[in-house]
Amino acid sequence: EAWLTTVLTAYAEGHRESGFMEPLAAPLGDAAISGIAARYAGMSATWQGSPLPFGDPERGRELAAQGSEHDDIASCASCHEGAGADGLAPKRPDTPRIAGQDGYWIYNWLKMYRDGPVPSSPRAHLMEAAAKPLSDEDIADLAAWYAARQDG
Repeated sequence: EAWLTTVLTAYAEGHRESGFMEPLAAPLGDAAISGIAARYAGMSATWQGSPLPFGDPERGRELAAQGSEHDDIASCASCHEGAGADGLAPKRPDTPRIAGQDGYWIYNWLKMYRDGPVPSSPRAHLMEAAAKPLSDEDIADLAAWYAARQDG
């Protein structure tokens, strides 16, 4: 819920770009944003995304868990996993769960954090730094892995 509130506010205030979300969020006040975030946060987490038809999920699993010291790649799991009954929720409420998200959504967001435009929302700079060393292959592999994660 905290993450959804943060991103909806960022869209409403023009700190996060989306030709679809910005016009929808712009007229919303704080109460509406809180209500929407609570509604979506309370919905079932049943996976409805699409697996990525490319990328190596096994390599993505290793990269997500361990990162790569040689390539200066941080572990995704250190921020985006470790809480919840299935261990797939992030430890912090202002960090999104990426396990089980649509493969193309993960792929495109990682490329955006790496190549820009990077949102000016809180903590976006952390993802920008984490995504900078990722190759296209790394991004595809991570997206393939996380899109396939539906449960613990």
